[in-house]
Amino acid sequence: MSWTLYRWTWQLRAPLYLGMPPAGSLNRTRLFVPARTLWGALAAELARHEAEGGAADYKGVGDALCRDARFGYLFPAEYSAGRWHAWLPSYRGGLGLVWAREDDPNSRISDRSFRRRVLHTRPGTSIDPRSDAAEEGSLRETECIQPRWRDEESGAESPLAMTGYVFLRNDALRHRLETIRQVFVGGDSRYGLGLMERKDALVPEERFFGDRVELDRKEDEDPIVHSSVIRAHAIANGSNRDLLGERERIAGWGFEKRDQQSGKASAWVPGSQDCGTDDPKYEIPRWRLCPVGVLAREDTDACDDRNDSSAAQR
Repeated sequence: MSWTLYRWTWQLRAPLYLGMPPAGSLNRTRLFVPARTLWGALAAELARHEAEGGAADYKGVGDALCRDARFGYLFPAEYSAGRWHAWLPSYRGGLGLVWAREDDPNSRISDRSFRRRVLHTRPGTSIDPRSDAAEEGSLRETECIQPRWRDEESGAESPLAMTGYVFLRNDALRHRLETIRQVFVGGDSRYGLGLMERKDALVPEERFFGDRVELDRKEDEDPIVHSSVIRAHAIANGSNRDLLGERERIAGWGFEKRDQQSGKASAWVPGSQDCGTDDPKYEIPRWRLCPVGVLAREDTDACDDRNDSSAAQR
């Protein structure tokens, strides 16, 4: 059964916190929404929406999404000329991590400048119940993606959204997902963070951030993305050719090959790119999009295809 590719955009209605390892007293955030995070949030919201007064079937809905949907990562998007344009990360030799708007590759800005445009920190502390004062050593700051862009030079603001793609096997699932207009994503949602609102209907597309895709696949096969720059976390192991970018250790997330002691796997982060692009015989890599959104190089890597709906209940 073939896949259909859709583009969708979620406008931020509240600050968004997507946790990653902290730096001292600073709780840092990712600048993109991982597919696993989006899958869990949508599965939980869809299960509650369809419960009709009974118990929400989190596992059943989560398994159905793992089987018939493949979520891409969401990246910050800017509204211009009647369309939301995503800002995408990439690693460049001599420059490190930079961000560029998808419709203008020459609009590159450094990661530091980009973070100043979209991030704000929120202070917080624990209260000692005995003194009703701040607990010693508990003062922290939390980075959040803000619902508005800030221009560094003029100080002007504009709306901010998160945009990306979803692959679906059937039209019935598309109609079910379109019933969800708002969803809470990320951490500290009980404090009002992470509210996103979907803009318009799902829009059919032929390319994935400009990259070619293979949608006509067998029933048990994942969609394929042809790309020299990865737009999601990708499995890192000895069978991969070298990529220019950064790797991090991740627990779970559908990675089959993990360290036996730590339970963590090594993954290339979004924006890492293939190093062989200067070769005249270079062929763009084919990446398989696994059930919970991680990438595996076709025919060489393996991801854990077991359905795991536990995240949909959190």
